Amino acid sequence: MAHEIPDHLVSSLSTGSIMAFASRFLGITLLAACACLPGSPQAPPSQPPAAAPQPPATAPRTPPPPPAPVAAPAPAPAAAPEVGPGIAMIQELLSSLGKFEHDGRPAGRKVGFEIPEGVLNEYLAYTLRTHPRPGIGSMTVALLPGNQVSSDMEIDFDAVQKWNPGIFPEILRGFLTGKRTIHADLTFEVKNGSCSFDLKNAMGPDGKAIVNKVMYAVLQALGSRQPESYDTAKPIPLPFGLKKLWTGKQLICGET
Repeated sequence: MAHEIPDHLVSSLSTGSIMAFASRFLGITLLAACACLPGSPQAPPSQPPAAAPQPPATAPRTPPPPPAPVAAPAPAPAAAPEVGPGIAMIQELLSSLGKFEHDGRPAGRKVGFEIPEGVLNEYLAYTLRTHPRPGIGSMTVALLPGNQVSSDMEIDFDAVQKWNPGIFPEILRGFLTGKRTIHADLTFEVKNGSCSFDLKNAMGPDGKAIVNKVMYAVLQALGSRQPESYDTAKPIPLPFGLKKLWTGKQLICGET
């Protein structure tokens, strides 16, 4: 969802840009469909060649060559994950932010956005399905005013313990195993283009509290294994030149 900034030079995700993305996507789909339609013009068949003269009846006949092996049909390509309007909205936003970055972050232009909670969760499910993250199976968030975020995240604790043997106290090693969903409440703050967070509490699958020190260690292990190699103990620079990031009720907003 677009966040309009009162400046004629502001570039933001708008209904028009979403429609433009939809038009391009639909155009590519139609071109691909038309290319697969039967009935395209073909060259007229040529006349069959004259039959070769038959050898004399007494001449030995050459046996016909064996039939050529028939190639097995190629396997059908895997179906691409469905892209709904919410996913398309965020993809277009990322494209706008990427263009802003590529253009050198022009001082006279800003990119602003508002992403509803439901759209963000839809995109999280999509991106974890198409680009799996080490140690993370699934994730959903609840967005609250005042930069408060509640999250339910499925963590592969066997992988975490393999990366960092001895990360868990003895009393938790038999409990934090396999893939378990953890609930965490946190707040974040953005300053000088970087984001830091404060973990308020964390609860295990049985609803019992997990000591923050242990949860911080888990998040640190997960962050270090991501392609971006996050150090969760330090402020994390925001990408694309974002300067502001904040939450409302079921909404996250940002601005360059």
